[in-house]
Amino acid sequence: MQLMINNRKVENPLAAIAMVLFALTFVGVVISLILLVLLPLIGIFISSFVALVVVVVMPIMLWFVLPVLFITIIGWFFGHLFK
Repeated sequence: MQLMINNRKVENPLAAIAMVLFALTFVGVVISLILLVLLPLIGIFISSFVALVVVVVMPIMLWFVLPVLFITIIGWFFGHLFK
């Protein structure tokens, strides 16, 4: 078996094993960075967006939209009832 790297033949089996281990370690580091750093950051941004929607949009709905909706429904119901 001949291993060619940069047009040079690598004859030492320990060097070939070391290069394979280095490549596997590099792949493991990239995967761990994605899983342990990037995914939690995405989760933090998503949860902060949901919290922002709950804190900003829900009070607007509760204080402004629902009373108008309920008054409209009550007016429509009693308007048809007393006609």
